[in-house]
Amino acid sequence: MRRAVKSDKKLVVDILLSAFMDITDGNSLNYFIRGEHNREERAKHLFNYLFDRSIITGEIYIASNEMGCILVDRSPNKKYSLKLFLKKLKTVYHSIGFLNIPRIVQRQKLIDSFHTDKFHVYPSAMAAHSSVNGKGTCVRMIMELLKTYDDEPITIYTETTTEENLAIYKKFGFNIIGESEKLGFKIFFLALRLNKSQ
Repeated sequence: MRRAVKSDKKLVVDILLSAFMDITDGNSLNYFIRGEHNREERAKHLFNYLFDRSIITGEIYIASNEMGCILVDRSPNKKYSLKLFLKKLKTVYHSIGFLNIPRIVQRQKLIDSFHTDKFHVYPSAMAAHSSVNGKGTCVRMIMELLKTYDDEPITIYTETTTEENLAIYKKFGFNIIGESEKLGFKIFFLALRLNKSQ
């Protein structure tokens, strides 16, 4: 697994599109971009923004086979620039829609309510290209991500909407810290505390 650079944007966006576009069940992408009108184009705008945000506020990692990625936000790294703010407005206009802003705020408040440790990292998106789905790319990325933060007294937060992913996270030591159906689908919130004294 390697750390992404700005020139990896197209690769990362392509992986995210391949992984999420055909999923019709409740998930964050479908919550952000409701409806079928220009769905792929709107998703592309959203994933481009998420890439730009994670490059500034955290890290992005790409799997060794170049077929998976993890976008990570860091809690102390809330760096916001005018450029990023303008990109966010552009994403709202082209992807989410201004009328959906209250729903997005509701989602963020729900996530923040479970991110209680000051120092934490949050993999806001993890995906494997559909061509390698089920071949262990995401599992290997989780293993390498844990090694990356192994020396830090930090909490890793994540969430999932599927029982299959929940079982995988549990194997790595993540604990369920909450569940919610406030967004219209069930979400499991999980945490793994590394090198914490308590």
